[in-house]
Amino acid sequence: MDNLPDHLICFNLFLCFYATGDVNKMKSTFNTLCSIELHYHDEDTDLENQDVVANEDPLAAYMKEKQKEAINAIVTAGRLLAPLINPEHVT
Repeated sequence: MDNLPDHLICFNLFLCFYATGDVNKMKSTFNTLCSIELHYHDEDTDLENQDVVANEDPLAAYMKEKQKEAINAIVTAGRLLAPLINPEHVT
C-alpha cells in the first residue's frame, strides 16, 4: 500500500480484516482508504477543454469510472465499519 496506493486493493485488505473481525486493523485500513488521493480532473471546469467535454475521450471515461469505484469502496467500508465501532448509533 505504501508504494502504489489503490482504492480497490485497500478495500480488499479491509474486507480481509472484516472477515477476521480485527476492528483495529479495519479502522487503520479505513483511514488509509480515505487518505488515498483521487486523481480525477473535472473537465467541466477547464475552459481550455470545452470542445473535449462534448466528445469525451476514453481516458476521461476511465478516470470517472475509477473515481466511482473509489467512492463506492469508501462508502461500503464505512457502512461495514460503523456498526462495529458504535452499534447503538447505527440505524
